[in-house]
Parts: sequence; structure tokens; C-alpha cells
Amino acid sequence: MIAHRAQTAKATMTSNLTERCSWTYTTLTNHTATRSFVKEYQLIGEPLTEILDAAKRRGLHKAPNTVAGLQDSVKCLARAISTHASNGHEVADWEAALVSYLRTLRVADRTRHSLFTKACPILAEIARTRRQAHTIRVNPFSKIATRDAPYVESATINVILKSAKADALAFYRRFCSPPAEYAPFVAEGRLIAAENHGCLPRYQFSDARLRDALGTRTLRLMNRARYHGIDTGLLRSFLCPQAMDLLPFFLLMTYALAANVESLANLRCDAIRPYDNPLTGRRLLITLDKPRAGGEIPPYQVSADAATLSVSWLIEAVSHMTSFARSHAAAGKPRTLLFLFSGNGTLLWFGAGIRYATTKKYLAERGHPHIALNALRPTRLIDDFRKHKDVDRARVIARQKSVATTLLYLDHSLAREQDEALVARAQGELYTERTIPDTTSPARINAPSSAATMPTHTCANPEDPNMPHDADGKCLSFTWPLNDRHFVMLLEPRPIAFLLRDYDEMCEAQLRLPGGRFEKTYGPKKRYIEQHYLPMLDETLIRSAREMIPLLPKGPVLA
Repeated sequence: MIAHRAQTAKATMTSNLTERCSWTYTTLTNHTATRSFVKEYQLIGEPLTEILDAAKRRGLHKAPNTVAGLQDSVKCLARAISTHASNGHEVADWEAALVSYLRTLRVADRTRHSLFTKACPILAEIARTRRQAHTIRVNPFSKIATRDAPYVESATINVILKSAKADALAFYRRFCSPPAEYAPFVAEGRLIAAENHGCLPRYQFSDARLRDALGTRTLRLMNRARYHGIDTGLLRSFLCPQAMDLLPFFLLMTYALAANVESLANLRCDAIRPYDNPLTGRRLLITLDKPRAGGEIPPYQVSADAATLSVSWLIEAVSHMTSFARSHAAAGKPRTLLFLFSGNGTLLWFGAGIRYATTKKYLAERGHPHIALNALRPTRLIDDFRKHKDVDRARVIARQKSVATTLLYLDHSLAREQDEALVARAQGELYTERTIPDTTSPARINAPSSAATMPTHTCANPEDPNMPHDADGKCLSFTWPLNDRHFVMLLEPRPIAFLLRDYDEMCEAQLRLPGGRFEKTYGPKKRYIEQHYLPMLDETLIRSAREMIPLLPKGPVLA
């Protein structure tokens, strides 16, 4: 009897443990599945249930692939805690253990970056449940902050563009006016290509039995062409351009439009339409798709003139050279694409692999250093920003909706130098002392001869904490609202946390910014806080407020 009760109790404990350490979820195929974490419980014990419960809360109403990622993160955290934080129970200890564990894995940095990113929400949820103040550290495996945006030096890009212009112009002229001796072979080849959906079939096989009737006709055509001294490679290009033939056109359009290479490779002919602009005349509207982000890029507007090597000329040239292939392409092929070419007996387009291989071969044959096509877009934006010093102009060129996205493309040392110069000049213009010509306002009548003009008002005397208000009710001092006679600072942790956060940022900016700029912009407010507010705070209030600072939203960057 005793043995039976012990066995029953053991079975009940095992059942409860299995239930506590399992996760029932819905798969991608709408089936119900259960994943067990008993092995992880045996590694770290009760902390596993806390981690698992936090992951379940984060995965509530989430997509199946997100739930699967959270489950993998639970297992990753369990292994990290068991090997690097066996005695620590704080969230900070678990986070440090996770970083140490990921460093021991023999994987790429981007994999470590992804594993840390997926596990962080679980740690944040645990801290929230415990009501602890915890700020997740910056991903230590991220290389974004230490790596410049891709950029091609001006000397290199100019040489490559010059070579591409010469090749594009030469091939188009040769395509439109082929030598007379090519004419009969081109005519016969077009008949064969029309039966093979727009391009010549594959005709070279190690086993002749694999060659069909069209392939046999093509082989005979090429043999006769070689007998008469015809370049068969050029003959195939006259029938339907090859990838090497269209790459110069693709390269020139990518740089001219600062276009995303994936979007330009999928440019459809029906996405190019004429447009009569009442101010600038005849234009072409080019609408590119964004396959990864979804939606559409705001359309490009280019002049519809026939100037050689302009964007409209490049579009017209490529459309003319690929019109035969599009008109005979099979229904399943991308017959609406602009950049369509033949290869290996079928019609192809500039996919990622073909773009890379063709670009590498093209640049190597002409003696140019290898560059990635996706470097042309940030190169164009950085060059334009350095020339015109206008971020919004770069945004319009890139056809982006947010300046924040454009700044990611301008994250380069060359652009950062320009940024510092622009900020210094702008702040110098905003805060330059000048005489106020308007003497109608009583506040301005009593103002000294030198006053700082702000974007919203004129600060007559930044050092005076008792300055009157202007006609709109705004205080005429840099230290507003702290010096406002209607402002009362609540001596509670949260308001004091905001005050200390701003004060800490000003102390940090004092060490980073030029002395004159800091003194003119932030010096009066920093001194006012030190003289009127810090003496009012006791150590207990300061300690409570500083514990809340990590929970506050980040303030503006002082520059």
C-alpha cells in the first residue's frame, strides 16, 4: 500500500511538472501542438517556469512563427542560465549570462544578434512582472554603429559610369544597325526564337539525344554562321539581349534614380507612363514596387526628352531591345518586366544571383574594382547631401516617406562631418545675438541691446529668471518653464526623474559640445537647476527618482 501511494504521488508530480513545463500552441498549418521544456527544467529548476510564463504572455495572440521564436529563446535562456548564472536570480544576471553564452557559440555574429534580440522581450517581461526597473542593454553583437553605409569613392564610380555609358551607347547603336552580313541569320533566328517563346533554345548538349527539333535547327544555324565568320555571341544578342548587354543600362538607371536594385529589377513596363506636367512639360512617371517592405515607392518623375543616355532614353532603348522577347514570352514568364534577357534557352530577369555574377564579370573584364550594385543608392545620396547640404532633398531623391529612413543611408563618416558643420551653422544662426528693431512690445523696450532670437520668441535676457512674457504668453528666457511664476515642481519621484534626466544629459553635453555653443544654448538652464532645484532635493528623493530614470522615455539628443 505504501509503495502504491508513493508511486501514485510520483506519477502525480511528474504529470504536474509536464503540464507546467509545456506550451500548447497553434502551428502554421492550424494544428494544435505541444512543446515540452522538462529537460530545461531539470537544468535550472523553478526559474524555467518564470521564463516560460513570461514567454507565453509575450506570445499571446502572436503569429505561429513568432511563437516558435519565443520557444527557442526559452531553451536558449535555460542553457545560458545553467552554464553562466547558476547562482544569480536577477534579470541583469540572466542577461549577462545570455551574452556570455552567445559568445561561446560557434555561429556568425548576425546569428548571435538575432538570438539576443529574440530573448530580450522575455527578460523585459520578467522584469515588468517583478516590478523591477531594468533597461535592456544595446545589442552587443550589432555592427550597425561601427560600420559606415556602403559607399563608392567618386573616382571609382565616375570611371565605372563612364565605361557603362560607352558600352550602353555602343551596344544600342549596334543593335539598331547590325552589319549587313548578320541580316539573314538574324531573320532565321527570330523565326526559331518565336517558336521558343522569345529566345533561342538550348542547343549544346553532351548527349545529342537531349536536343529537340528547335535545338537542332539552332545548332545548324550557328554552325553556318561560324562558317561565314559571324560572331555567334553577337548574333544571339541581336535576337534577344544577354545579361551582360543590359547590365550597363541597369547600372546607369540605378545610379541616376538612386533606386533600390531589387525594385528596379522588377520594374514593369506598365508602371512607366507619360504625364503632362503643367510646369515642367512632358514627363515620365516611374512607379517601383517594394517587394520586401510592401506597398509602393512614391513615383519618380523624369523628363521625357530624347537626350542620349538620359533616364527616358535608357528606358526607351531597353524597351525597344526587349520588345521581341516580351511579345513572344510564355504566359508563365514575367513578360511585363522591362529588364528581360535570354540565358540558357529561356527568358530571365535580374535576380539577386544573376545581378551579382554579371556585375562581377562585367567589372572584371573592364579592369574595374568590384562594387556591389546596392552601394550605388547610398553613394548617390551621400554625394548629393555633401553637395547640396539638404537632407530633405536626399529623401525626395530616394523616394522615401521619412527622413529617419534617409538618415540610415547617410550614416557615413563623410556625411557625419557635413552634419556637424550644418548643426553648428544652424545653431549659430538661431542663437546669434542681434539688436531687436521692433520696439512696440513692452518686453522688448526693456530688453538689452543684445538679445537671442529663438525660433518661437526672442529671449531678451537668458540669465534673468524673472523675465516677463511676450504677447503670446511665452516666457522670454531660456530657462522656461522652470522659471515660470506659474510653474510648481512637484517633489515626487517621477517629476524629479525628468528633471535629473535632463540635467544628466546637459552635463554629458557640456563635455561633448563646443564650449561657446553649450554656454549659449544650455548653460543658463543648467545653472538655474543647480541654483534653485537641486538644493531642494534630499538624498532619498534623488535615489528614488534615479531608479525611475530607466523607465522614462528617452529625451531629445542635445546637439
